[in-house]
Amino acid sequence: MKTKIFILLSAIFLLVGCAVNSNAAEKIVMKIGDPVMQVDGQDINIDNDGTTPVIINGRTMLPVRAIAEALGLNIAWNEGDKTVTVTTAAQNDNKENAEPQKTTGKKILVAYYSAQNHTKGAAEVIAEELKADTFVITPKEPYTEADLDWTDDNSRVNAEHDNPDTRHTELVSSSPENFAYYDVVFVGYPIWWGSASWVLDDFIKNNDFTGKTVIPFCTSQASGLGESGKELEKMAGSGNWLEGKRFSESFDEKEVRQWVSSLKLD
Repeated sequence: MKTKIFILLSAIFLLVGCAVNSNAAEKIVMKIGDPVMQVDGQDINIDNDGTTPVIINGRTMLPVRAIAEALGLNIAWNEGDKTVTVTTAAQNDNKENAEPQKTTGKKILVAYYSAQNHTKGAAEVIAEELKADTFVITPKEPYTEADLDWTDDNSRVNAEHDNPDTRHTELVSSSPENFAYYDVVFVGYPIWWGSASWVLDDFIKNNDFTGKTVIPFCTSQASGLGESGKELEKMAGSGNWLEGKRFSESFDEKEVRQWVSSLKLD
């Protein structure tokens, strides 16, 4: 069962006062019982599970993950002791016994589209392992569970797959701020019909990967990486694209970390 994390409204006000990165949202609007929030005027699903803000015993409870990510904060859930930790991307931990953070001389970005949170999970592990920045590739019109049901001949993904002219997916933003700053870019996506989800198309086409090392990774239930990385490389027309990696939807976190280590990006 997926864990949903909520936080009291008063605590959210404290978060807004935190130092966040330059990609952070300036205004977030949520309504009780509404699974869609407004981020800087754009309608975005809170998550793929239909989570909504609620009032319990007179207290307003908001989904902290959605808010933290919109504010450019890092959030981690520890299943063992049932704790949630929210930190700024550039937090400086000066505790005497703090574990030293891994560092790399390269500036790294993990950009990804996650239809059902599988790719998101792998992306977060990669970003944590490399202390990298993240960029979520977000459709302006999010895909619902019904939209993603490939077993339904009338679903959105089936209609788009069968009619390539309708596949263009407009994004909330197709280019991360200061994209030129990064030396290494991981590109994550789910596999749709043996290829990278076409939600990535505008991100790939609208950014210049010249001089960057680009590393694709994907998640899928059964399909392999296939030619998806090479197809994206051809679409991009620039960048030094490395061989990618496919992970199962129920990926092993250890496998992800071992793969990242094998890339020797330090």
